[in-house]
Amino acid sequence: INDGIYGALMELIQLPVDLPCRVLTQTGVKAGPVREFVVYGPTCDPNDRIPRPLHLSADIAEGDWIEIGLVGAYGAATVTSFNGYGTVQHVAVRSALTS
Repeated sequence: INDGIYGALMELIQLPVDLPCRVLTQTGVKAGPVREFVVYGPTCDPNDRIPRPLHLSADIAEGDWIEIGLVGAYGAATVTSFNGYGTVQHVAVRSALTS
């Protein structure tokens, strides 16, 4: 994924929390069966692995987006420029993804 432990998901290695997530496409939210996925961030670093599986739509495909909810203020505060990453785009969210 385009974010990881060296970015907004740093808290996941510190706290035993499963954040809600869903798969988005150009036409909306994917619904249907869900399965566990082992997910790595973009840095090509073995430590950039999300410590718990993400529960995502089983038919996720290249080009789909993963929305991770409840990241909170520390998500933006923990972003680093490790390995050339760290540039972020801020967007307004109309409704929060909750657990």
